This record gives sequence, C-alpha cells and structure tokens, in this order.
Amino acid sequence: MAAERLSLFLRYVVEQSLNGQSDHIKQYTIAVDALGYAEHFNPKTDSIIRIQARRLRRALDQYYSGKGFKDPIKIEIPKGSYVPVFIDNQESPEVPDSSECPSPVPAQTPLDLSAPAMAVIMFENLNDNDQNSFFSKGLTAEIIVSLSRFSDLSVLGPLTQTEAKPIDYYKISHEYGARFVLQGWVRSSGSKIRMTIDMSDALTGKKLWNKTFEYDLEKTSLFEIEDIVAGQVSGTIADGAGIVFRNLQAETYPEHLKVNAITLAVLKYNNAQMTLAPRDWESAILAINDALAARPGNALLLALLANIYYADARDEMNLLPDSLSKMEDLVHKAVSLDPNLQIARYNMVVLNSFFGRRQKCIAEAKRTSALNPNYSRILAGSAVAVTCVGEYELGKEFIERAKWLNPHYPSWFHFIECTHKLKLSGNKLQNCNLKILNLVDIL
Repeated sequence: MAAERLSLFLRYVVEQSLNGQSDHIKQYTIAVDALGYAEHFNPKTDSIIRIQARRLRRALDQYYSGKGFKDPIKIEIPKGSYVPVFIDNQESPEVPDSSECPSPVPAQTPLDLSAPAMAVIMFENLNDNDQNSFFSKGLTAEIIVSLSRFSDLSVLGPLTQTEAKPIDYYKISHEYGARFVLQGWVRSSGSKIRMTIDMSDALTGKKLWNKTFEYDLEKTSLFEIEDIVAGQVSGTIADGAGIVFRNLQAETYPEHLKVNAITLAVLKYNNAQMTLAPRDWESAILAINDALAARPGNALLLALLANIYYADARDEMNLLPDSLSKMEDLVHKAVSLDPNLQIARYNMVVLNSFFGRRQKCIAEAKRTSALNPNYSRILAGSAVAVTCVGEYELGKEFIERAKWLNPHYPSWFHFIECTHKLKLSGNKLQNCNLKILNLVDIL
C-alpha cells in the first residue's frame, strides 16, 4: 500500500497468471506493461526489475508473517522466477465464533524486518506552478531505486506528507517499522535548481545528516542531476560504512522492532568492517553462524561469512582454520544461489586477485561494480584488488568514485594513489597479492 510500484508489479504477475498467461511474465513485460517503462527497456543492462522483485519478496514475507498470517491463500514469488505461486495456507487457524473471542487488548505487534528500514518521504517542490515540478517526484524515485540496490537496507516509500502537518515519526517508526526517515525539498530560480536533503532518526526526529546540492540547468540536464544526486545520497547514507550503519548498533535497536537473526548478523558484520577488531570479527562470526543454523541456504549470510574468511586470511588474524579453502567453497555456493548479490560477486573479485587470476579478477570487478555503482566500500575493495593484479587505471577509476560517493572514506582508500606514485610494476603487485594491504597500517 505504501509502494505503488510493488503493488503494480504484484497485480500484473497475479492477473497474468490467473488468466493463463504465465509464459508472458518476463522482466521486459513487467517493466513495459506493468510499470510503464519505455519499449526500448533492456533487462540485460537495467536491473530495476530484479531489484523490485527482491523488494516484493521481502514485502510479501513481512506481510504473511504479520497481518496476513491468517490469509487462506498465500502468494509467493520464488527466486529465479517472476511467476507467482499460490499456496493453500494450511497454517491459517479456523476463525472462531465471535462469542469465543476474548476482549481485545491493544498491543503493539513486533515487526520482523529483513533489514533496517528507511522510509522515504516524497520530496517537496517549493516553487508554485514551476515547470520543473515533476523533478521532485523523479528525484525521489531515483533515490529509492539507488537505495534499493543495497541488500543491507529495506526501503519504504515514497510516503506522502501533508504540507500543513509535521512528520509523524512515531507512526513511521511503529506502524511502518522504519528506523530512519529521508526527506527533501526542491526549489529553483531561473536556471539554478537547489535540492536540500536530510535524514532523521525515526525514533527521536533527530537530524543525522543533511546536504544541499545546487546545479545550473544550462550546464547540466535534469536527468544527469537525478543520477548524480541519487548516487551520492544513497552512497553516503546506505553504504556499510555510511550514515545508517554508523548510527545503528544491534544492542540499541528499538524494542518495538523485532530484530531477526539475519538482521543481527548484518549489523554485527558491518560493525566489524568498520572497527576491523578481532573481537568484533568473532562476534560477527557467531551471529552469522546462528542465523545460518536456521537459514542454511541464505546467500547473503554465506557471502558475509566468506568475506570474513577472506579478511582472516588477508590480515593473518588466525580466527578460523583453513580460511582460504573454506572461503572459496562459500563464495561459489553464495554466487550460485544469487548471482546478482553484490557482496557474493565481490568475494569473487578478491578471491581471484588473491590468487593472481588477473583476467578473471578484472571481469568480476566490472560486473560487481555494475550491480551497485554506489557502494563505496565495495568499489574501493575492488580498486585494491584490480590494482594488485596490475590494472591501475580501472583501480584509479573505482577509487575516485568511491571517494566521491562517501566523504567519510577510511585512510586505506589512499592506497591506490600510493601505488600510482610509487609506480610499482604489475609483476611486483601480482607477487604482493592483497597482503600489501598490511602496509597501509604502516603508512
């Protein structure tokens, strides 16, 4: 109800299936017939339908674990397909006679979210009768798409806001289950257009981040502005080292939101990535293994664990035995389960770099960056990986974008510039592999 595109997506695939036209349900037909994309839409170069499908699966899981648990029919969209499956919900209990029902007791039902949630409010246009009034809606849509590419974050919206009323943070937090709120304002004067965007804590209303962007429409088109702003906003706040995860800790998660095992594992993993402390890596390993006990086939959990094995081998922490061999098994398993999961593909990048497989490393790095070009930490990690196999220019391209996306980048992002200045040969870098990262601490 709060996401029009997901409603259109679900309605289309269900109606097509009920009409006996399941074979017509493809990425292209969903994009063009259901969501209104142009006829030249190319699913090979645009992953929006895959992204929306993941969001729809999350929304359905959340619905059937909450308000819809009594529904007699359950709708599922299996992974790897867009054709819905209709299931007789045998777990749905019989509805008792009203005389058997006890008096209702008001209570807040815990929300079980698959990831920390961000509610996006439709951006407001501050100019009356402005010919660019459509831009605020377009920018909101682009930011939602960019945020949806981050598997660690659930995105809700766009939510509408009555101009005369302040944002109801309590409702957004307790009814929608959002932990953060993103809103923005657009205004223009002549050829100049300015956007002010801020992010708040949904529990307290406290402002956590804000930024103003300004462009000249005579020099930059509206579509270019949408791409630039959406990329930088999503990269700054939703990156594993961005605003969201720097303000979010598993121990302080709101009591009215039920943190499931997967969410807890993600939070512990992101914390370890920021601190790089052995004790935090150990805490992340325990949380991931606990989650895997219940969900042994979860691609995200397998990919996160594989990345920890890689960190253990790279930094020689000796937290886990046989890190490299176990990492390789987990990497291939995670990729086979979800070929478009960015962290899973990123593990392929660093694995091939570690063993000096130059061409495979470069190919995987390009594919990985295309899945989400706004994830600075993965871009920077890929930059190090390809530089270590001698691909300097691609490494420089990745690191420059990573630094542009996230102004809070750590000091090791400077590693790529150092390699260029030192003019290390490709052979030396191949021999160094990724152990050269140990030099960063000394620098």
